[in-house]
Amino acid sequence: MLWFVTVLSFFLSVSINITLLTMDIDKELMEYSSLLSFVAFQIFFVIAGNILLVVMIWMSGKYAISIIVNPGNNISVKCWGIFGYRIHTFSVNRIISSTYFAGQSNFTGAPRVNAPWIRLKTDLGKLFIIDMQGEIHHGYEVFNAALKGINK
Repeated sequence: MLWFVTVLSFFLSVSINITLLTMDIDKELMEYSSLLSFVAFQIFFVIAGNILLVVMIWMSGKYAISIIVNPGNNISVKCWGIFGYRIHTFSVNRIISSTYFAGQSNFTGAPRVNAPWIRLKTDLGKLFIIDMQGEIHHGYEVFNAALKGINK
């Protein structure tokens, strides 16, 4: 599903950018009340058309698909990447921080979101985003036991 979203965002980004670059500006200016509103809409469409692609590129290699707690306090983290999965295996001692986020939104008139996640950071600066509703082999208890005492 993430690859589909990446491909879709790439094609949307390309099509929006090509449309904006190849349009007849004189004809388009007739649709707007001023040059300022034309430029404002152009900036908005460039940002809106490319923000999802930028986020997907940033998430590549950081979003954990599954976690396996191996014997000897080693953790294998399988991450989603644009060009395929990546598996990172490291000792629990290499994790310098883990921060829990409740991931709840309470906006008036909108559906309530419940998406808890954890941000792990290793001593090498590698950042992982752990979806707590994702797949953690051996259960959350083993994963939490491996992380116990790491929070700083």
